[in-house]
Amino acid sequence: MSEMKDALTDDRDRVADEPDLLARDAMLELIDGQIEHLKQRIAVVEDDAWPPADDDLDLGGPEAPSDDVVAALEKAGLAGRDCETIGSSPGPIAAAPRFAAEAAETCRAIVDRRRLGDFEKVAETSLEIVLAVKEGEDVDVTDEQIAAVTAVKEEWQQTHDDVAAVSITDLSDTSAWQTNLDVAQNRLDVFTDRLSALEKGDAAEVEAAFDSSRIDPPGWDWQGVGLDGRDCRGVQG
Repeated sequence: MSEMKDALTDDRDRVADEPDLLARDAMLELIDGQIEHLKQRIAVVEDDAWPPADDDLDLGGPEAPSDDVVAALEKAGLAGRDCETIGSSPGPIAAAPRFAAEAAETCRAIVDRRRLGDFEKVAETSLEIVLAVKEGEDVDVTDEQIAAVTAVKEEWQQTHDDVAAVSITDLSDTSAWQTNLDVAQNRLDVFTDRLSALEKGDAAEVEAAFDSSRIDPPGWDWQGVGLDGRDCRGVQG
């Protein structure tokens, strides 16, 4: 715990030395809360009275971020990003530093690209077709739908290539990362077929391509590779 506290204190000093950092005060408050929590635990362990009382051991976790911190992160566009877990994430897998660095940077690039490219908006258009098919409605294909699904397909192609390019040479258990590769490949295959169906305008092909059961595996496994506290958690699957 002392090592964790010291590491967080070093991180706090680095953040404090950046006066122009967006939402700096909010990040400092997050780190300070965790440091104070660790100080309390260390004090209990170091106390001469042993064993400690149950009330002393049950210190809970650091307090949830205040409304002001949440608002500051949202205003800076940092909600759901690495900054939000700066005081609580245990960090990446220590035994795989190269993988952790490359994968985290890859996720950051994907999230930034998707936000700037309005990925959520075009993905919503595709979802509307999925819902229409599920409800048994006829889909009158439009240029807007084709353009949206083209954008989604192209983004999944880039996401697939980005994830596949991450080096896993120092990752001992690659099963979770393989799941993530499978997710990217599945989404690329699905949206390739969906675009083809829309371009052909064949109702039966559109119905088959936009069947929701084709999304498999259902989602990413970031926790399995120690990245669930990083920007990876913000990559829509």
